[in-house]
Amino acid sequence: MRFVFALSLAASLVTPLWSQDRPHPARGLHVESIDWIDDGAEFLDQKRFKTSMTAEEEAMDREKLLDVALQRAQQEQRPLLIYVYKIVEEVKNGRQMIRAPNLDLYLRQAVWSDPDVERIVNSSFVPMRTVLDEALCARFDVRPLGFLEPALIFLAPSGEPIHMVGNLRTFDAPWFAGLLRDVLREAHGPLETDSVEDAVDRGEYQIALDLLDQTPPQTPRDSFRRAVMHRRLRDGETALELLENAGAALQEQLRAARPQGGGRGRRGRGGRRAPVDPELVSLRQDIAAETGAVLTLMGRFDDAIRPLREVADATPGGRRAEARYRLALLRLQVGDETGAMRSFQKIVQDDPWDRYARKAQVNLLVG
Repeated sequence: MRFVFALSLAASLVTPLWSQDRPHPARGLHVESIDWIDDGAEFLDQKRFKTSMTAEEEAMDREKLLDVALQRAQQEQRPLLIYVYKIVEEVKNGRQMIRAPNLDLYLRQAVWSDPDVERIVNSSFVPMRTVLDEALCARFDVRPLGFLEPALIFLAPSGEPIHMVGNLRTFDAPWFAGLLRDVLREAHGPLETDSVEDAVDRGEYQIALDLLDQTPPQTPRDSFRRAVMHRRLRDGETALELLENAGAALQEQLRAARPQGGGRGRRGRGGRRAPVDPELVSLRQDIAAETGAVLTLMGRFDDAIRPLREVADATPGGRRAEARYRLALLRLQVGDETGAMRSFQKIVQDDPWDRYARKAQVNLLVG
């Protein structure tokens, strides 16, 4: 019995030391496409559970980095978004929690790489990602435990604070998109535009939808665009109705495009199959992928499988990687971790440059 206990104790002492000598598996990982003004402090290059900064990280002049970011914000007349992923200060001996790298990575995977959030940040903000060190804590008058990572600080181009959010309790991408929209309203006032794209750039999805509704939908693509807006506004039922209408209209177009005789006799001279408009094929996959996404967000997981599978089995490109990623998450929902890991690996293998391959890569990390 003593021998077994001694072996267990030895294992508990040796294993952490061995693991600490390995580089963190998330080192150098690129998930989101946001071009952060970054302080370069990762807390991932040290031993596995060490929480202090390196000498190089401590020497970083983050106030100067902030001034550079504000100069760019003034030039572009955009508010500055400061993503605080760790706090290290002196007054209350604030140090990052061991979990802070995990929360940072989770935010990057679930929020900052979300297509809608990425678009708003890249088009409407100057983004900065940094540790909040002693100098910046004093500059913004924040201290733990009242202000914990991860946190967000929004500044006007003049440097005046617009809004601060500490102690984040949600990692819901649509919530972040709504927050970014509200900050932009505070910084610029109500949006006045006749451009749907400009409205989407600022997260003003209701304005975008109102602009689309000024003209009755003429094509399946028109109905599809409205469905996407309703999904962004969390109106799943209307989104599904529009997607169903778009799918039915698209089927009519595909039938009309077939040569006389239809069915399996869709072949031209010489026995060659008549070509199908690639745009119609792409739209069909978009409708199926969007239907699966809406059903998933509504919690109708079983119903989401069929449309997602249709896209997952399609040819490369389009939203195939996204559909496979959502299906892998559904496997996790039912406890099929082995199947989910295999699915994530296949996404990375088949579509390595897709955003959902980058998101899948995070799920394959150990630690």
